[in-house]
Amino acid sequence: MFEKEEKKVKNISSLVRNRKKSDIEKSHLIIDRVFTNHFYKDVANFHEADRNFTVNNKCISCGLCVKRCPVNNITINEGKPVWNHKCELCLACIQSCSSEAINYAGKTEKRKRYLNPNVKL
Repeated sequence: MFEKEEKKVKNISSLVRNRKKSDIEKSHLIIDRVFTNHFYKDVANFHEADRNFTVNNKCISCGLCVKRCPVNNITINEGKPVWNHKCELCLACIQSCSSEAINYAGKTEKRKRYLNPNVKL
């Protein structure tokens, strides 16, 4: 029933595994094209989204954000975290900041923070 799709998935998997580039298959439906073009514009700038992180004066330069970042995107410069545009937007930096000094686009300042008790720093 899904032989054609299975073949496509295997081909895509092979391309990803071998880090090969390929043209993106686009739908012929207008709505799909509009959505796809919008989506790929967002994806192209995804890692730039870390420009929206801010650090306020509550930062104590503890470095927990650096230790917690799974992609090593954060460095400390002049006592404050700096994001280096490899961000996956996991928000671990925000959640692990004990002084609640890190925020994202003004949307996280009043939100509660959660640190998984099973995560060891």
